[in-house]
Amino acid sequence: MLTGSAVLILILTIQTACGAWQADFNKHPDESGQFVTGLLFFDYFKALPSGNPVDWGLRYYLHYPRVGLSRWPPGFAIMESLWWMLFSPSRVSTLLLEGACTWTASMIVFRLARRTAGLGLALAATALMVCSPVVSASYSSCMADAPCLLAGAALLDATVRLLAQPSFRLVLWTGFWLLFAASIKGTGLLLLPAPIFCIAMVGESRLLRSRWIVGTGCALVAVVACISMAWPATMIRFVRDVAGIGFDSPWSIQQLVSFGGYGVCVLAVLGFIATLFADRGRASHEALAASAFLLSVSSGSFFVRAMKEHRHWMILFPALVLLCLVPLCHPRIPPRVRAALGLAAICLFPFRIPVLHHYGFASFVAQVHTPGRILVAGNGDIEGPWIAAVAAAEHRPSSFVIRGTKAFASMDWNGDYYQLLVDTPTGIENRLDQFRVDTVVVGMIPGLPLPQHLQLLNSLMATSPVWRSCAKSGIFEAWCRVRAPQLKAKPLRIDLRASIGRIVTE
Repeated sequence: MLTGSAVLILILTIQTACGAWQADFNKHPDESGQFVTGLLFFDYFKALPSGNPVDWGLRYYLHYPRVGLSRWPPGFAIMESLWWMLFSPSRVSTLLLEGACTWTASMIVFRLARRTAGLGLALAATALMVCSPVVSASYSSCMADAPCLLAGAALLDATVRLLAQPSFRLVLWTGFWLLFAASIKGTGLLLLPAPIFCIAMVGESRLLRSRWIVGTGCALVAVVACISMAWPATMIRFVRDVAGIGFDSPWSIQQLVSFGGYGVCVLAVLGFIATLFADRGRASHEALAASAFLLSVSSGSFFVRAMKEHRHWMILFPALVLLCLVPLCHPRIPPRVRAALGLAAICLFPFRIPVLHHYGFASFVAQVHTPGRILVAGNGDIEGPWIAAVAAAEHRPSSFVIRGTKAFASMDWNGDYYQLLVDTPTGIENRLDQFRVDTVVVGMIPGLPLPQHLQLLNSLMATSPVWRSCAKSGIFEAWCRVRAPQLKAKPLRIDLRASIGRIVTE
């Protein structure tokens, strides 16, 4: 009880220190998309029966064009929607969900660590995991990274139990957590080979003789084969887009170092080597499972593009923590050497609290008339957080939010392949007339360059008699229409052929 309370206080303290409670949805470009996707599920569940879910979702996308359902698996969005059934959807309630996932994962890791190490080492390992910059950034934002940490810890615990005593119930639990990990992030598929590595490392036939393990494995292979044959295009799109499979995915050791520093990485490698060459009867189930996780994720990471970002290694962190404890508890290593290794790990640990920026998206939404047809443009990550703030503040779906990067230019989800579609202020004004925009919101982050379409939009707003400034605060300024549109209305049209094969039209 005391350990759980201490970890909870530590999580809340770090969230407060980094300014998570006042921050906006701009910690990462994906944060706003994952929040809006959660709102889509929440609103659909509340409106049941709501007709065809695909058509309903596409209409929702027209209002809030930041839904990333084809980009990510639906697991985290469903988690958010179910959580919001108890707590109203907001950034604060989502941060509580992130904290709950991190706390649960920490308690699982603490329990596993205490089986192989003393109370002091288990507490230190758990605290270091919670304080890791990557982990602390995960539960200080509204993204799927903290649930991914929970998936890794829960699956590791289920695998340890399965190694100790194979049973049908534990096979089901292991399968459930594998499915949960894959549904949260496509990178969760990297853990699928982990049970096979576990069986190989244990080196005993008792696991292979378990009819439940063999039967479940054969059933999973059969299901995947049937899906691949029945819907080959869907499977190819899932593997390419959601799972992120590719052959151009080199990663640097620096991505692992960012978790806990060089000291932790050296300890984990030593723990892996000690487990790999230990007698099968002497290696603990925790160390064997953690080593299998390390093999599974590291070997598959070369074929998953997402692993270029260090935050996607979150699913491996519980296994790294357990491997670090192996050399610190090894009887053949002198106590002084163990103490030196532990001290080096602490000294080299990257203690750093992430600082989140607060630009006041939510407060400025209150100054703008909603619902309406709002165009938002800016430099940096402005459009996504604005869409999330509008969606969180109003009765959904109401406003139509139009992105400047889509109305005046074209680019992909990550902001690459930028191409200007209109090259004059008059062209900008024509687009605003055609889309019946009644409010234009511009956000300019100091120090960042202005994209070409934003320069044209600012030029138009400064000279056009059609628009007048109606709100200004911080980095934001809003212009309201004072003259009726002159051109014929043009329905909103969003090209989603690259993701779902359809064009969405108002």
